[in-house]
This record gives sequence, C-alpha cells and structure tokens, in this order.
Amino acid sequence: MLATPEALRARLRAAWARNARDWLHGGGNWPLTCSTHPPTQAQAVANWPAFDAWLRQWRESPGAGEVERQTRDWPLLGAQTIPVRWRFSAPADVADALGEGRRWRVARARYDALVAQYAFCTALSRAVSRQFDLLADLPDAEFARLNDVLRWLHAHPDSGLYLRQLPIAGVHSKWIEPYRGVLAAWLATLRGADSTDGLYAVAGLRPMPDRIRLRVLDATLRARLGGVGDIEAPLEQLAALSLPVRCAFIVENLATGLAFGDLPGAIVFMARGYAVDAFAALPLLKGASVLYWGDLDTNGFAILDRLRVYLPQARSLLMDEATLLRFRELWVEEDKPALARDLPRLTADEADVCKKLRTRVYAGAVAQVRLEQERIAWDWAWRQIVRFVRD
Repeated sequence: MLATPEALRARLRAAWARNARDWLHGGGNWPLTCSTHPPTQAQAVANWPAFDAWLRQWRESPGAGEVERQTRDWPLLGAQTIPVRWRFSAPADVADALGEGRRWRVARARYDALVAQYAFCTALSRAVSRQFDLLADLPDAEFARLNDVLRWLHAHPDSGLYLRQLPIAGVHSKWIEPYRGVLAAWLATLRGADSTDGLYAVAGLRPMPDRIRLRVLDATLRARLGGVGDIEAPLEQLAALSLPVRCAFIVENLATGLAFGDLPGAIVFMARGYAVDAFAALPLLKGASVLYWGDLDTNGFAILDRLRVYLPQARSLLMDEATLLRFRELWVEEDKPALARDLPRLTADEADVCKKLRTRVYAGAVAQVRLEQERIAWDWAWRQIVRFVRD
C-alpha cells in the first residue's frame, strides 16, 4: 500500500512521542528511514490516478528530511522517478517534519546548558532528558528561575530553611510546588540520593509542620486543657497530649466538624483529606472508638480504606446506601473520582456502594454521584450520630 507523506508523519509522530526523551539523551539509530512502499508497474497501471496523486504529494509535501528517489524504467509507463524512502539524519530533521522544530531546539539548548553546568555528574543527563516537555515548553523566565532554584539548592545542601525563606528572586512556595518532583529528581541525581524521599529531605529544607485541628466535645475533657476546646497544633505536640478519649470522630470537611455538639468522652478531627497517616502517631486514639465520616463518593471511600491502614478499628458513619438515597436531591457531580480502585479494607457493604458509585449505577441529575457530607440535613445527621454513639 502506498505510504503518503501524511501517513508517514503519523508514524513519525508516534515515534516522536515514544522516543523524544531518549533522542535528547543521544539515543536512537540514525539515520532514520521510512519506506514509502513504492508500487510495482502493475500496481501503478491498475490505479493510475492514485499513483499520480501519490507522486504529486511527495513532490509538494515533505519540506524536511531527505526524500530518496529512484528512477524505474518501466516498459508500459517509461522512466518514472519514484520516492522510495524518507530519510532523517538527526532528531532535529524529524522535529522539523512534524512542526516540532522550535520545541526541539529549545529543549536541546536547555538540556545542553544544564548538562554542561553540572558536567561532574554524568548521570544528570538522563534525569534531565526525562523532562522533555518541561524543557521544550517552559517560558524563558520560568526556566531561568527553575535553574536558579536548582543552583541555589545544590550550593546549600543543608540550609534548614522553609521554602518561603529561600533568598531567590521571584521564588515562593506556590511557585515551587509544580516543580517539586523535578527538583527532587535532579537534586537526588546530583547527590546520589533517593528522590522518593521528597524535595524537603533531598534539598535539606525544613518542611512546614503538619498541623492538625480538633475539637474537644466534652466539658470534662476541656477542663483538663484549661477550657480550650478548639485546637490546631503540630502533630508532635498533639502526640504528647494525654486525654481519656472514648470516641474520636474523623470528618472530611471543616464545616462538619465545627457543627458537632457535645458528646461524652468525644473529640472530632476535621479537614485532613487523604492525609490520615498522621493519626497513627496519636497515642490518645489507641484505645478509642474511631468513627470516620466522609463524603459519599469514591474519594470518601478511598480515604476510609487508607485510614484503616493506620487505624484498623475505624468504622464508617453515614456512608451507606440508605443515607445516599435519602438525600438524592442533594447529589452533585464528582468531577475527579478516586484513582485507586482496589480498596481491600472496605466492608462488603461499603465496597458495594463504592462500586455502584464508580460504575454509575445511581442514575440521577448527575452521572458520577457525590453526596457531600455537609449538605445532609444537620438535624437528621446529628440524631443519627448521637444514636450511633449510644448504641
């Protein structure tokens, strides 16, 4: 079958997507050639209009690389000069053929500059090449700033500073956030460390303290704290807190935790999202009954499953099918369902509801159903909570 320039470009684009990073690092077998699958005389005679159109496309289209042609002396058609191969001597030629020339040259120049800057570390070239899109697309000012951050962090391996304290023009913690993984990988390569430890560990920075907010729902317990009932403190300070807690609620949203009334021997933690690993460090939860109440959506169940890694005794609260269906008029769309699908720590009933949510069994005003916990009528919810605790 005749291969048109457009068909070969599609194959080249697939090769580009797979290999551009490796090509940046010096990989690939060059020259790269693509056959045009030229016809025989019989095929050309059988469909002359298609053959003629194919020749015209090859005369007019390529614009990059080298089209190798051969002259065939055919008895019926005479001498015909036919394209037989499209040849590319280097990645830049492929990039030009695909309209990626500018991106390739920008990425190449930045790659070369970084590798030369840290020439003592030969392993860095591979780590840098993995970030082809970043090298190709980041605006000049942003790339210069990224390089400034890398240079400063490399020069000050154990500063002990917070991100916001870095004395680098135009840099703040929100700016760095999207590049944390890249910086961690590059710094780890420069230092022969493990990038999975995260940017703070690799760069010698001080992480912001993990602060946890809780409310004490029992006047007797509050009296042991000088009457303080709403606390937000670093994890290590809360870990030293000694309270005879009988029941601990963990709720996904802040408003829900603030709405709780008093309950004997109870506390409520709020607004932790997926960051539930911290609860394993709190001795006051060891002997307590733990109740988790999250949104009725796939993320709520994923958080519950994760919580049970650290607190296996945790039970769910108001995360059942009856509650979901009772408030169907309050359903909204879950626009970002949980990525994790294997949730082995859910009970059979919880897993059934989660599966139905994910497979869109609950048909309503929205397809991917989500019932936010704070939308549930509070007078009804509070009665269920009190009854649940008493039972």
